Amino acid sequence: MILRDDDAVDQLPIRLMMSLAITAAIVLVLVGASGGVRTFLAEQQVNTQCCLLESSLLTMVGSGALRDVDDLHAPEGAKRVQTFTLPDSLVFLSFGGNPDPTDSGLFSSALVDEGAVIFYRVQGGSTQVIWLPKETFQFREGLLVV
Repeated sequence: MILRDDDAVDQLPIRLMMSLAITAAIVLVLVGASGGVRTFLAEQQVNTQCCLLESSLLTMVGSGALRDVDDLHAPEGAKRVQTFTLPDSLVFLSFGGNPDPTDSGLFSSALVDEGAVIFYRVQGGSTQVIWLPKETFQFREGLLVV
């Protein structure tokens, strides 16, 4: 008489189900985390662009003729064209003031700290702030030309 051990056959479906459940859990965690990673990468892209702008402005301050923004009749200062590569998920990028200080979606145009600041927000993220030296930088409210 031959004895057969059928215990392994009974455990195969259970192990298969456990493997599928663990794989599904890992996939769900990765999908859930990808939104946060996308927001983080978009914020880093905007931050990099703002840092490049700051270094470009520092170069312009060090080598160019500046305009006194407090004096409306001051002669024109040096000009420099800036090109930004910004993510599609950018909600706003603001120079000199926070357009949405209450995070309510109601935008305003008040200057903050004499305009020596850059605010930006990416979808899914919070408002980020880059403080600039007040002695060197000062933004003033302008007009949007499209």
